[in-house]
Amino acid sequence: MVTRAQARYCGLTDAVVNDRLRRGVWQRLLPGTLLVGPGPASGEQWQQAAIQYAGEGAALDSLTALKIHGVRYLPSTDAIHLVVPHTRRLATPERIAVRRTRRPIPVDPRHELPVLSVPYALVAAGIGRSLRTVRAMTADAVQRGFTTVDALEVAGAAAPRRGSTPLHRAIGDLVAGVRSAPEAEFRDLLRGRLDIPEPEWNVTLALADGTVLGCVDGYCHEAALIHEVDSQEHHAYAEKREATERRRSRLTSYGLTVLASSPRRIREDGPAVVEEYVRAYGLGRLKGPVPGIVVLRTLRRAA
Repeated sequence: MVTRAQARYCGLTDAVVNDRLRRGVWQRLLPGTLLVGPGPASGEQWQQAAIQYAGEGAALDSLTALKIHGVRYLPSTDAIHLVVPHTRRLATPERIAVRRTRRPIPVDPRHELPVLSVPYALVAAGIGRSLRTVRAMTADAVQRGFTTVDALEVAGAAAPRRGSTPLHRAIGDLVAGVRSAPEAEFRDLLRGRLDIPEPEWNVTLALADGTVLGCVDGYCHEAALIHEVDSQEHHAYAEKREATERRRSRLTSYGLTVLASSPRRIREDGPAVVEEYVRAYGLGRLKGPVPGIVVLRTLRRAA
């Protein structure tokens, strides 16, 4: 990728460049930004062209940045997203989406091109999108260690009000300890009930002597009740099914009740899932908590 200015610096006149463009030896991707060679441009070449077109201080933004970082569950798009200083005014050619900002543009130094850091890219990508989409993106980024809840809270505080309600709800889920979209949807269902408390989310259970029993999605101590989303897809470092079954059998052997629901059943049969949980909670309250089971507290972070 070169600009016309770079080509001139290397001794190529505009006439030579135009001749190469006319013969298809070079290609014009964006105004003043040229691809040296024939054939379709790759995604990386489009990203480089976009940065060259946008100029100093610009960065790859939103979904483009998140894709580079490796965040999953992103809406499909062919657009290259850019964020530029507010003083920069650019035309928006096909495939290019430009966002102007008065705020600093923090980039991730680990990438060769300027790429907006994960928490701010999540905020930019989350504005105006559905709650389910925002939950999936943000939970994946936190669960897999690309950012922390605290960093996302800071970035979210600067989000524009318009279109940011789903984003703030998703951040609220993460602050509460939720680490997947299905867990958040189950939390929504439970929060509509006044007769049961909200579980503690993604806590590690252990015996009084320090023996760790495992991390569970949702835990209610007074009823010795655990709820888990039965989907390896939504957990970082997902265990094999056999290991999951062994872990759940072990938890049950200590007197804990373990309920599991699939993401699909939570979405499509939510009221029944909640009624099962409420019934199990009532029975658990009659028995009381299991002696010797403790919750290991951890810092709010990416796990």
